[in-house]
Amino acid sequence: MPKFTYVSRNPQGERITAVAEAETRQSLLTQLSSSGLTVVELRELEEAADSVRLSEKLKKTLSFKISFFQRLTTSDMAFFWRQFAAMIAAGLPIIEALESITEELENLKLKKVLERMIHDMWEGINLSGSMSKHPKVFSAMVVALISAAEESGSLSDITNQIATFLENRDRLFRKVRAALTYPIFCVT
Repeated sequence: MPKFTYVSRNPQGERITAVAEAETRQSLLTQLSSSGLTVVELRELEEAADSVRLSEKLKKTLSFKISFFQRLTTSDMAFFWRQFAAMIAAGLPIIEALESITEELENLKLKKVLERMIHDMWEGINLSGSMSKHPKVFSAMVVALISAAEESGSLSDITNQIATFLENRDRLFRKVRAALTYPIFCVT
């Protein structure tokens, strides 16, 4: 017998939401109206589950399309490394630090990468191994530095140095871009 979810109002006007079993939609409507309820909305549970699944698929598709076109900038990576370095220095476990950073990130592309890394780490892969699966995000140099830091126990120092390097690089790129922009305005 199919199950239905319904929203109705009783004679006092109070809203009632419930689940009921009936042979057909019409038989449930008849049963509810005979008990004094006015049906506002009625859905078969499979339909409700299908609509929820459909909206989840739509959200995933849209977030994928948005993240596909979103770039990872040097400042995004510098922010990630600075946050990660601070959390490691504070003594947080690596996975907890990554999960915490993932919750706060606005860049969907980096967020997806970190979620995959967390999943890999829960399956037993170390940090450098999970980073090496994403060569477009983490360069071979960074992976090698993290691998050496894991073995030597200096992860906090290395992540701090990577963050400082990326911040300096970002600052330099901004200065160069600003310096090249001014002559263009003068020529035109």
